Amino acid sequence: MKKLRNNNGSILQIVLIIFLVLLHFILSISMIVRSTILLYGQEKILNQRRLVEIELVYFFKKTMATDMLLSGTIRNNEESIHYTVDNMGDYYLIESQIKLKSGQYTLYLEIYVDDQRVRKLKYKA
Repeated sequence: MKKLRNNNGSILQIVLIIFLVLLHFILSISMIVRSTILLYGQEKILNQRRLVEIELVYFFKKTMATDMLLSGTIRNNEESIHYTVDNMGDYYLIESQIKLKSGQYTLYLEIYVDDQRVRKLKYKA
């Protein structure tokens, strides 16, 4: 008669391996979800800055077309934009210090006087 072997050790190892695989899978999924949430927040901030940039360029071009472009400040609730305008002859050099809820940064613009095209746009954190 054959003796039956005790397989409790190998069953325990299989259960442990399955547990580790499931734990790895759950942790991987949670890291992916966390990264997605962080990227979504960064995308919202980037879109907000892009919209501010578009509105500023539109404001500057509209002001150049109807009036003389001078330095000033724009305030809205908790957000403010202070811009300084230098007339360089052929173009305006505009330094805008933008303070938003998401942070503060500086935007440099160069806009041609004749056709109101943006010559250069540069960010500084």
